[in-house]
Amino acid sequence: MPTIDAGGRPGSSATVLERFDRDVLLATGRAVRIRPSGDTDVAAMRSFYESLSDRSTYFRFFGLRPALLDPYIDPAAALDIEHRVVLLAYDGDELIGIGEYIRVPGRPEAEVAFAVADSHQHEGVATVLLEDLALIARAAGLTKLVAETLATNDAMLVVFRSVGLVTRSWYDAGQIHVELDLTGESLLEDRADGRDWVAAVASLRPILEARHVVVIGAGRDPSSVGRQILANLRQTFHGRVSVVHPVVDDVDGIATARRVGDLDAVPDLAVVAVPAAHVTDVVEQCGRAGVRAAVVISAGFAEAGDDGVARERDLIRAARRHGMRIVGPNCLGVVSTGVGLDATFMRHPLRAGSIAIASQSGGVGIVLADEAARRDLGVSTFVSMGNKADVSGNDLLRYWVDDPATRVGLMYLESIGNPLRFARVARAASRRLPLVALKSGRSEAGRRGARSHTAALAADDAGIDALFAHTGVIRAHSLDHLLDIAALLVDQPAPSGRRVALVGNTGGPLILAADAAAATHLDVVELSGELQDRLRAFVPDAAALANPIDLLATATPDQYRTVLDTIADSGEVDACAVIHVNLASHAAAAPLPLDWSDRQVTAAAVLLGGATAVGSMPRYPTPERAIAALSSAADRGAWLASVASEPFHAEDVDLLALRHRARSLAEHSEPNGWLAPSDTFELLSALGVPVASWAVATTAADCVRQAQRLGFPCVLKAVVPGIVHKTEAGAVICGIDNAAAARRAVRELQQRFGSQLHHVLVQQQVGPGPELLVGGVRDPAIGPLVVVGAGGTAAEVLRDRSVMLAPVSDRQARAGVERLRMYPLLTGFRGRPSIPTEPIIDIVGRVGLLMATVPEIAELDLNPVIGASSGTVVVDARIALSPAPVGPLRGLRVSTGPGSRNGDNSSSTTDPAAETRARRDVRPLSIRTDDGTMGVRSVISVNEEAP
Repeated sequence: MPTIDAGGRPGSSATVLERFDRDVLLATGRAVRIRPSGDTDVAAMRSFYESLSDRSTYFRFFGLRPALLDPYIDPAAALDIEHRVVLLAYDGDELIGIGEYIRVPGRPEAEVAFAVADSHQHEGVATVLLEDLALIARAAGLTKLVAETLATNDAMLVVFRSVGLVTRSWYDAGQIHVELDLTGESLLEDRADGRDWVAAVASLRPILEARHVVVIGAGRDPSSVGRQILANLRQTFHGRVSVVHPVVDDVDGIATARRVGDLDAVPDLAVVAVPAAHVTDVVEQCGRAGVRAAVVISAGFAEAGDDGVARERDLIRAARRHGMRIVGPNCLGVVSTGVGLDATFMRHPLRAGSIAIASQSGGVGIVLADEAARRDLGVSTFVSMGNKADVSGNDLLRYWVDDPATRVGLMYLESIGNPLRFARVARAASRRLPLVALKSGRSEAGRRGARSHTAALAADDAGIDALFAHTGVIRAHSLDHLLDIAALLVDQPAPSGRRVALVGNTGGPLILAADAAAATHLDVVELSGELQDRLRAFVPDAAALANPIDLLATATPDQYRTVLDTIADSGEVDACAVIHVNLASHAAAAPLPLDWSDRQVTAAAVLLGGATAVGSMPRYPTPERAIAALSSAADRGAWLASVASEPFHAEDVDLLALRHRARSLAEHSEPNGWLAPSDTFELLSALGVPVASWAVATTAADCVRQAQRLGFPCVLKAVVPGIVHKTEAGAVICGIDNAAAARRAVRELQQRFGSQLHHVLVQQQVGPGPELLVGGVRDPAIGPLVVVGAGGTAAEVLRDRSVMLAPVSDRQARAGVERLRMYPLLTGFRGRPSIPTEPIIDIVGRVGLLMATVPEIAELDLNPVIGASSGTVVVDARIALSPAPVGPLRGLRVSTGPGSRNGDNSSSTTDPAAETRARRDVRPLSIRTDDGTMGVRSVISVNEEAP
């Protein structure tokens, strides 16, 4: 049990601690507030300890209630993360949990203790407090958390053992002693993600599995939004519908209540369609009555300017006080066909099915719903997120995976609030469910001026592509493409490869399909002679069977069926496209039999000229759209194969020591964060990246000695603060082949840079070879990115690069290298010597590992990396460091306290309207390097409002 040490230094840790002030979902799906203790909490803490049951008191204090509680509730001693931290959990105004650590004097470890109100035990309160305390203690430089727990306190022992930290425990005299290691590899983040997943799904059940819905805002006008929502609910909902109205006694035959609290049963969900000025009061009323969630249709919030921003913040604060979830505001509503819920004002109900839809735009949501209905695509859930003030795409992804009715998830996104959280959630979800996203506008990644070749190459929409590629989310190019992919994957598996067969009855459309396949990297493979012989037994002699397969104008439905069955069973293709034209001169031909259930070959059909078909194979209006859908589905198949491959491992690298060294170097880096070359090369050597032999010299004589030691020819590089691209600045002199040349080169550098010249880097000159760039950038809008591309001084001009989200597997690193336009230069193009690619792939994998595990690395630029048959080596490198912010692993999107930080469930901004305002901005963006403007592009975004 911790004892009190009054040696703290109040105020020294405010920046770290305020990040842990936010709202968190418990296992029950209820939102609670976690924050550090403060002066205003004294009375609540005293009352909390006094109200604990005898059993809970015994577990906390190992005996009777202390006669003097003051040492345990003194907030002034709880503000220094190096000595003592006290975190509180509030459910509304009720304090329900306290977690604290107190440093053991003279040791880098702290004792932890917890107490949870009896009415809230087994809900995960202690677990989230322990997660936070572990992160804060680690940030303070502590290496261990220790605790003493009574052997009968099973619940607390489960918390310690399951939190995800390496744990050691032993029994002594009726107590269990526990040690939690803060320095080694841990599962803390993974376990927190798992708990957050369960909590998010639970929090959405009152919305998407509601049994009792109350509509607030259905008034006298039958044409109003509220009345349309009420009409839809009455037509479809399987549960109970109630109406609240302050004046009217009856709305459309339903007796109303004056207030939510007057209803005889508490609704699960409130649908709010009142003027914006009254929404917060309505949500307060719902919360006091025990309603778990609300869908706020009303507009007039963050999308409407500064007054709306404040109104939206007040709305979310009201919801948080009562543990509620909010969809919207400014949204179209929600649909959950499993319970018949249509809480929207759309005119036509959606057919039940297996496609889930989430749209950040009400207008796009209506288009998607209408088009899904036109195509007869059934929907499991439909959520218009509106301003996304609370419930986000991350929440919905987790719900969809756990929903047995959902087979494909579709998203229309205008922003990705927290890319790191999205990456973890979407990657886990994509393993179990096809996800397709249409992302409008361009990435905000380039808003930060690029400081290196790597940053300049990564700072565009390629970052979004990398994020989706990493997570397995299929990126659609249009609304049609979004639904085309869904129609294909809702009932079929993703192709396991890119081999495609094209089957039709006329040459022109088959040629168009073949061209489209080539453009989307599908392989129209030539069928084997054996398979062609088998097919020839069923079709006319003049039919073309190599692939494309032209069955001629006389092809019958039976011939189509036999040919398709034979191809599907052959094992020679992964996908098939049927392109059939009705060539009948009179009545339409008989429909094609396209029953395609339980097949391992993915198939799509194109019916032209009034052709018809029966069966489950999805239909498309043009060959290009069918092929585009098949190609995107093949992308998913390739991703599933890639995540099944082994992640990159570097057994020779001590990542923990690397991170400690990076933290230490960050204190001595240049003002702009760039490390000295010697420190850069030291880190790269520790990472196992081969660097051309080098030495640092401070005088001309020293340069000569080092050059002679390394061997001629060599290179001299001036180390001057602020210069990133040395060649352009004249800071590199190559081809030095003797001592006299070295002396002359030093004098030249001294004359050119004068007193700015700190020292000279002497480096062995590497022979000619293909020049590559390998780098990393920690992009604030995407996350840690890895770039591999054409290097040298023309890197930004050529813009030949692959961008990947870190970390990367061996397979992903290889694919990134092989995608480069310069790749043939590595494989013996036109008689050039072949360069082994394995060393390049190894460097890419190591950089990805570094970017993923050492958050202090802001940018890393290895350029050039010279490939040679004798070995690949890094010739020049730059690393920029920045402090890694410490923050919680779990948290809802908007925190409720003044000056508090965002929990980052969905957005990395503290302003709930920042994304909405960003969507209104359409302005040119200059991407700058240290030596000039690289280019200008537009950030284009869609800002459609729900009606």
